[in-house]
Amino acid sequence: MSKFTLTAPKVAKPKKPEIPDATERAIQAAIIDAVHLLYRNNPRVKWHRNNVGSWVDRQGHRVVYGLGDGSPDLILCVRGRFVGLEVKTKTGKLSEAQEAWHREWREAGAIVEVVRSPLEAVEVVNRILQGGEL
Repeated sequence: MSKFTLTAPKVAKPKKPEIPDATERAIQAAIIDAVHLLYRNNPRVKWHRNNVGSWVDRQGHRVVYGLGDGSPDLILCVRGRFVGLEVKTKTGKLSEAQEAWHREWREAGAIVEVVRSPLEAVEVVNRILQGGEL
C-alpha cells in the first residue's frame, strides 16, 4: 500500500471576461460583433443599434431621431419579444431619463437590461432564446 494519496487539483472558478477600462463605445462595438457573429443566421433574433439625437434642418426646425432620451443603446427582437440592452462600463450608472424609460417599457412587457460586456449581452439573448424570462 502506498503512502501517497491522489487528490484532484484545485481549480479556480473562471472569471467573466472583461474589456479592461473600455469605453461604452468599445463595449458596444464588441457586443455588436458578438451578436452579429452568433445570431446572424438565426431568424428568431434581429437587432439594431439605436441612434438617438437631433439636428436643426435648413429651415431651422429641430429634427429628433431614435427612440428618444433614455432609450437603450441596442434594440433587439428575440423570439418575438422586445429587448433593450443598455451598454454601460464597469462603473457606469443609468441617467434619470434611462431609469424612467426602462421602468416604463418593463411595465409594458419589454425586457430591458443593463449589460457591461459581450458575455452579459449573449447571456441575455440565450436566456430568452431558451424560453426563460429575466
